[in-house]
Amino acid sequence: MKRKAVQNFGRIINTDENGTSLGDHPTKPFLGTAHLFEEGYVNLFGCSVNPFVEEFDDQLGVAVGGPNIHIYRMPVLEPKLELAAAGELDEEEDLYTVAWCYDKGENLHKIATGGVSGVVYIVDAASMEVQRQLLGAGNAINDIKTCPTDSEIIAAASADRTIRIYHIKEPTCLILIGGRFSHHDSIVSIDWVSNAEKLYSCGFDHKVMCWDLNSRRVKAHIADCCRIIRSGQPLGDILEYSHSSGIQGVNQLFDLEGHTMLIKKPENSINDVHFDCVDSLRVVDYKEKAYVISKSTGHGRKICFWRIGTFGQETEMVHRDEISTSHTKIAEMSIDDGYPWFGKIDVDVTGKWLAAPGDSGNIHLYNLKNRNERKAFLDLKVPDMKDTMIRQVMFSPNGRLLFVVGDAGFVARIDRVPDNATNVVDVW
Repeated sequence: MKRKAVQNFGRIINTDENGTSLGDHPTKPFLGTAHLFEEGYVNLFGCSVNPFVEEFDDQLGVAVGGPNIHIYRMPVLEPKLELAAAGELDEEEDLYTVAWCYDKGENLHKIATGGVSGVVYIVDAASMEVQRQLLGAGNAINDIKTCPTDSEIIAAASADRTIRIYHIKEPTCLILIGGRFSHHDSIVSIDWVSNAEKLYSCGFDHKVMCWDLNSRRVKAHIADCCRIIRSGQPLGDILEYSHSSGIQGVNQLFDLEGHTMLIKKPENSINDVHFDCVDSLRVVDYKEKAYVISKSTGHGRKICFWRIGTFGQETEMVHRDEISTSHTKIAEMSIDDGYPWFGKIDVDVTGKWLAAPGDSGNIHLYNLKNRNERKAFLDLKVPDMKDTMIRQVMFSPNGRLLFVVGDAGFVARIDRVPDNATNVVDVW
């Protein structure tokens, strides 16, 4: 596989809409083109599309569930799903999430995946062999996201109420996010801003938090650790913790290594956008501001489009030891079949389309440019999946494909339809 020549694959919405937006069919902008059920019908919880391949090359999606890791090739010019590689962990495992990484030293594509055991497995995409296990989490791994500015750095959200930031070549985390100011229950979803200076998180406690990674302290620590790892030397202890009286208690709680830096307090904590479990969020950047699209489940199920900060000329007075709570709500969308949790949403690269899974074999497409419309612009009904839940949807980096996984081993491909297409009919 050839690597895409790009340094940042975060979602940055270009303000010149006429220059970069894809022309969409006016009534059927997306089309179901291929689907299959994996042998064994194991529930597939996580998927990811490789952001490190060229835009016009065949796209690669990875799907995980149980102990299985399967890579699918999606040809650009043919409506097909082709199994390109398959792997199975030796350990008893139920994988929930997966992300693509890129080893800059070895020039190889990697896969980071984790699940119920709390272990993050680093898998070589060519051989499908586990090369490393990243340790430390005390409960299940619910989400993994690759840093948009460094393909060797990942963040992993856990049911133990923490987030760990790892280098894929180091078995213990460089940064631990958690503590009494953090989430009070399982963290289900995370996402980076496009410049990797902040990390958003959400979970069972219906809170959304924003963590600042842009301080000189944090940036210097990550840079130092990466430099030492690249040199092949062991990581040393953090000097600022060497005389800390409270570090022993924290160490007993989180089983830290000496090189793990703690971030205990979020920059922002928002608890009144949602009032039930927030199981998925995505962050897009527009005109140098981060906008959040978050989905809640249960009786309070809905999708919200919002941002951190006050509206207009209003200001928020935040004292030194306080956490900011201000936010501005932009739009709200309904999702009637979104009661169960663990259904992950995604936003395409143009920032126009939001894809959300339903619990009855439905995939909902919302037009984010029309913020006054609460309902989905398009609902796609998956064939042969009555009352079965879609677990994750993910756009390809070029915005032309949507990769889908769900219960009973379901895998699907959805294609974007250009505005000049005729006789548009689902073929899956």
